Amino acid sequence: AYNQAIGIHLILNNQSKTIKNSSLPGPISLLRQAWKIYKINFKTLIVISLLGYSGSRISNIISFLGGADFKSPLALDIPLIIVTTVISFWGFVATMYAIKDEKKGINIREVLSKGLSKLVPNLWVIILSVFIIFGGFMLFIVPGILFLVWLYMGNFVFVSENVGGMNALLK
Repeated sequence: AYNQAIGIHLILNNQSKTIKNSSLPGPISLLRQAWKIYKINFKTLIVISLLGYSGSRISNIISFLGGADFKSPLALDIPLIIVTTVISFWGFVATMYAIKDEKKGINIREVLSKGLSKLVPNLWVIILSVFIIFGGFMLFIVPGILFLVWLYMGNFVFVSENVGGMNALLK
């Protein structure tokens, strides 16, 4: 029954539409595909991961170097938080593009430039989904959880299908 064809029947705007998939891939098949992508883009993915990780750890390093009783001024903390968040988010978006273009074996510079150019539109998708999810939680817990599950893949749709804003969240 697992490998049988899966059909989904949708009724949108009084029009009937059937979407059919032949079968869902198994977990072993998904792991093999992920490993293949990782092997092709090993260097690119490692460098981008280090970029994202270093962005999130810069503030920890500054605090560590300052000693246990280091109190950084607020004027330093706010720009530091903004810079580290942007660097981490840039690494996240670039990683999604490296995974999307897995068969090309693209270089680091190309992925980072794609990630930088799509940073603000992807941030807009995140802001929209956060407001919708927060509104769902304000209504009650269950709508918030439903919105969270429905809108979780908005960033990935934005990257893979090149649609932004609400269009990415509605797909």
